[in-house]
Order: sequence, then structure tokens, then C-alpha cells
Amino acid sequence: MGMLPESLNECKLYGIEIDNISGRIAGQLYQKNTIAVKGYEDVELPDSFFDVAVRKCSFW
Repeated sequence: MGMLPESLNECKLYGIEIDNISGRIAGQLYQKNTIAVKGYEDVELPDSFFDVAVRKCSFW
């Protein structure tokens, strides 16, 4: 979200973060975006709403 090109600034972005602390940090960093702090399987997402979905996994 932080590296989004300027040409896409008007796009609506949605994030899902299972970790409470990381989710709250993302919510503060990206206040104009929607951040759900819960498991992906628990988030209600509308059908045929998204144009693109990107999944990022980080392993420490």
C-alpha cells in the first residue's frame, strides 16, 4: 500500500491482517484504506467486487 504508484492513488484498497498489532499499525499508516484485523476466512467480502487480489506472505 505504501509503494502504490501515484497513478493509482484514487483506487480503493482493502487489507486483511490477522495479527492485532500489525493490523492496528497498518490502519494508522494507511488511514484512507480499509484494514480488517481478523483471519481471512472470517472477513466478509462481496462477490464480483475486486479487480485484483494480491497475497503477501512473510516468514521470519
